[in-house]
Amino acid sequence: MSKDIQHRNSKGELHNENGPAYVRFYRDGQKKYEEYCIKGNLHNKNEPAIIFWHENGQKRYEGYYIDGKRHNENGPACIYWYDSGQKHHEEYWIDGKELTKEDFLQFTSQKPVEVESKVQIPKQ
Repeated sequence: MSKDIQHRNSKGELHNENGPAYVRFYRDGQKKYEEYCIKGNLHNKNEPAIIFWHENGQKRYEGYYIDGKRHNENGPACIYWYDSGQKHHEEYWIDGKELTKEDFLQFTSQKPVEVESKVQIPKQ
């Protein structure tokens, strides 16, 4: 039987800035799920904050969270799969609010694009 892995801060909250704060395994040792948390809240800026797998090793669910709220400006915040590996459905969330795909696409098309400037402006 596999042992769960947990990382907690001094307050007892799930917390790990360098990887998953909690990992749970099936009895055979296969990973069941992992959670990325900061100060007890699901949080991972650029990757899923929680991932579940079916017993056969196929991904079951990915959830993107920022500060405990479902959030992904780059695509669906929640993705579900069947144990065959086929995608079941997706959900779009921004700052903890669920959006239709159309509303999400409208939101992201209106978002200003940040461009890093490499042009040096001479002092006058």
